[in-house]
Amino acid sequence: MPRYDLLKGNRYNMFALQTTRGCPYSCEFCDIIITDGRKPRTKTVSQVIAEVDHCVQQGAHYIVFGDANFIGNINFARELLRALADYSRENDYPIEFSCELTINVAHHPDLLELLQEANFYSVFVGIESPRKQSLTEAGKLQNTREDILEDIKRIQSYHISVVAGMIVGFDSDDRLIFKETYDFLQTLGIPFTTCGTLVALPNTPLLKRLEKEGRLLDLEWTDMNGHGASDCNFIPKQMTSQELRQGYNWLSRCLYRYDSYADRLVTALSRFRNRNKEHKRARLNGNFLWLLLKVFAYYTLTWEKGRIRFFYRTLWRVATGGPFSVGKWLEFFRWIATHRAFRKYILETQGDPETMDPNTPPFSSSQSEIPEKLDILEEVSVPVGK
Repeated sequence: MPRYDLLKGNRYNMFALQTTRGCPYSCEFCDIIITDGRKPRTKTVSQVIAEVDHCVQQGAHYIVFGDANFIGNINFARELLRALADYSRENDYPIEFSCELTINVAHHPDLLELLQEANFYSVFVGIESPRKQSLTEAGKLQNTREDILEDIKRIQSYHISVVAGMIVGFDSDDRLIFKETYDFLQTLGIPFTTCGTLVALPNTPLLKRLEKEGRLLDLEWTDMNGHGASDCNFIPKQMTSQELRQGYNWLSRCLYRYDSYADRLVTALSRFRNRNKEHKRARLNGNFLWLLLKVFAYYTLTWEKGRIRFFYRTLWRVATGGPFSVGKWLEFFRWIATHRAFRKYILETQGDPETMDPNTPPFSSSQSEIPEKLDILEEVSVPVGK
């Protein structure tokens, strides 16, 4: 049993557990199959429930499962979700859960029902790209078989928010991919996305292929600024490294403009359905109430008119956009708080989102701005062996 009792639980908004290791898929860019293997290994269901209960005893209100693919072993996932639903029901729903899983969950209505019964409020889905050619190239075949928009709508209809993982820089990506990705995410109605440039991680099939093709850059991992900094350790196929960074800069800033984020948030919440299960949402707690207060103060007690306008307009659109739902309003404030944090990050690493125009694609003369900090690698990166 992990020593969660050593933590001061009231100082943590979220606890983390892991139930499985490994993933049955073979995405070219992913290192999970290298580090954890393709055959998922599982804890016992009783062990997981004991860990959840231990977290609850330490004051946890939110638990994220750190599995690379929560439904990698679908039979185990069903068994675990039934047990989590029973635990939640018997203990008056003390916890909200989130996890990472694959898009094919949308084609298992029983799993979606169980996720809702167990009180999951959010799932992370690696969507990666709007282009089937890029997905096929990356080995992400599970994303090419159905209509992703309909899959996302189906998940959201169970009162579950979706966080999207997106990547730009595949060999099939040209300079049009950035506008294409922006439009795709706006249509999907996914408020928060972890969008980054493709990186060849150690020991992955992608790194081995790029090394064979002579496209790897001589770049130390310590020189890379991490997710969101648009660093790339290889030579792109259909654009320059500078164009990839510039396009990513445009995309990340456009996504976190006030109006862009508001549109995605309103779209997502409009798809929520009560399904007469509102009592299964976790109770409000002191940490969340304090977060609500800070968020409200941030968006209203400011001289920035755009921030105030964004908050009240989005609030009004959600209020008038469908039936009242306590869970919907909790999600509204949760994702408004997320916008506050990530917009600050984008401001620091990429630049002001409000100065980018989503209707004007990158590489035009009016969208040539890119922070100087993103140009550093252009001078030091050279192909390996050259």
